[in-house]
Amino acid sequence: MQTRTLLLLSLGCGFAILIAGAALLLQLSGSEDPSTPAPIGSVVSVGDMAVTVVSAETTASSVAVELQLGGVDDPDGSRSFGLIASGTSYAPGGGDCDPVTIAARTCTITFVVEVDGDDAALVLVAERGESRMRWVLPTG
Repeated sequence: MQTRTLLLLSLGCGFAILIAGAALLLQLSGSEDPSTPAPIGSVVSVGDMAVTVVSAETTASSVAVELQLGGVDDPDGSRSFGLIASGTSYAPGGGDCDPVTIAARTCTITFVVEVDGDDAALVLVAERGESRMRWVLPTG
């Protein structure tokens, strides 16, 4: 191939990438804002599960979150939850929330995590299917 042909092909590819980037920017600008955190104490639907964060207790080595769960029969319902503490994600380390039943019941999920003082940001995340919700937990 000639140099001129290669230059034209590279310019064409660059232009195609530029068009794709512009289309992505337009798509992102039209999307909804990120969801605001759900308030503690309110009933929220996460997929097919009704979730209420009742309270959270933080110690130096763990975070225990008291929840009210219901609306679905799921033997591993606590796997829908995770905790983000100071930018690190944690899976549940224990608790009595499994199984989740259609009838709402109160239970506790415990996350084993080292909390760095009162200024640590704690975010509880629940994800079921394509539905996701988060709660900012109190510290201290």
